[in-house]
Amino acid sequence: MIDDRFAALEAVPRGSKDIANVSHLVYSRRWQYFAGVLGLLGLGSATTLLTSQPPRWAKPMLGGLLAAGTTAAGLGVANIWRLAVERHTLRLPHWPSALNGFKVAQLSDLHLGPNYSQHVLRQALANIKRWQPDIILLTGDFVNRPSDVGTLERMLTGINAPLGVYACLGNHDYWDDPQLIARTLSKVGVDVLLNQHRVVHWREQAIVIAGVTDPWQADADLELALHNAPAAPIILLAHGPDFADTAAQHKVALQLSGHAHAGHINAPWLGPLVVPRWGEKYPHGRFMIDQCGLYVSRGLAGLPIRFGATPEVGLLTLISA
Repeated sequence: MIDDRFAALEAVPRGSKDIANVSHLVYSRRWQYFAGVLGLLGLGSATTLLTSQPPRWAKPMLGGLLAAGTTAAGLGVANIWRLAVERHTLRLPHWPSALNGFKVAQLSDLHLGPNYSQHVLRQALANIKRWQPDIILLTGDFVNRPSDVGTLERMLTGINAPLGVYACLGNHDYWDDPQLIARTLSKVGVDVLLNQHRVVHWREQAIVIAGVTDPWQADADLELALHNAPAAPIILLAHGPDFADTAAQHKVALQLSGHAHAGHINAPWLGPLVVPRWGEKYPHGRFMIDQCGLYVSRGLAGLPIRFGATPEVGLLTLISA
């Protein structure tokens, strides 16, 4: 049976809907300054080597820079095959103590297609199955290209949890073929929420699971998503993490997001190298916006390099603050 909810979904051109900010990506100023310093050091070392009597430190300096760059590149490529299992207990002000211990598994940014994306997803699904969560929540960007939906269907067939599997769509889904992707997810039993909510019950207590369309490339509408929702704690699926500023105004207990991949290259103090629109303020990890909890996954795949931003599956236990 065809789900008419998806009939209106159409692919959109790649780019920003905000005409004043047409760029997809935001580059870190700290990384730019750091690159400038490294460039000057490398240029200085190379210049001194060309002089008749270069100082003793010149060759080791240049060699060290080259070795560090080569090592970082190698690790960055190797890390795309490694999965980090992120187990966290999230203390949430809008979460009642009667629901303490509720277990949520989160997957985000599968970008299925390349071999490494399938490798880490197999590991993630195995970890989820062993952990036995109460619910599984997927936060967008499912395939590398529309031709990979067959891989999506094959790999997610059989995914299940006692309270179900729910998803929102991401910007890449809207750039590719949102209708095809949503129908494929629905076919394998994943409930795709398009500015909608569902009510589940755990320990005889109601929980609202809401999902908005992508804040960047679609028309995310939280008020519509929560229309007629009961007075119960809310878990929100929104691909773009910066949407949490809106979620906080609606007393959402927890927003789950992905999108930024922690910049793929991430370092202490420097932070993510580059982040996309709607992933600038909260690129990865745990946050509290007013009394709204936010967890941002680094995702599973994407660009074939990761340094300090290992692919992850989130195994989250929710308790009252």
